[in-house]
Amino acid sequence: MPPTPTTPPGLEPLRFDHAAAAAAIEACTTAAAAVDAAVEARGRAATVARAEWRGPTRDDFDREMLGLDRDAASLSVALRHAAGAIGTAREAVGVENASRREARILWQRSQLAG
Repeated sequence: MPPTPTTPPGLEPLRFDHAAAAAAIEACTTAAAAVDAAVEARGRAATVARAEWRGPTRDDFDREMLGLDRDAASLSVALRHAAGAIGTAREAVGVENASRREARILWQRSQLAG
């Protein structure tokens, strides 16, 4: 009986930890929601603080709040982008592995046909 040929490396399935990807997506999404909630809560508290507050310290406070809001918005967007990128990578691996599976089947048939 002839030896079984080794499957070419380009036809082997790509390894991908789907559970880790799902956990990372969930963590990014949860963190983004927490950032958004913190911004909203801070905004409500700032509104109360600003009611009777005047002067240069208030102006400094307002500038600082704008900077924090910008940073928080950037962080939230980056977290959601990371979650999307992980999801896209997961889908790409699935598509690639389906393609490799089909190619492997064809390759195995060609080996049987001799």
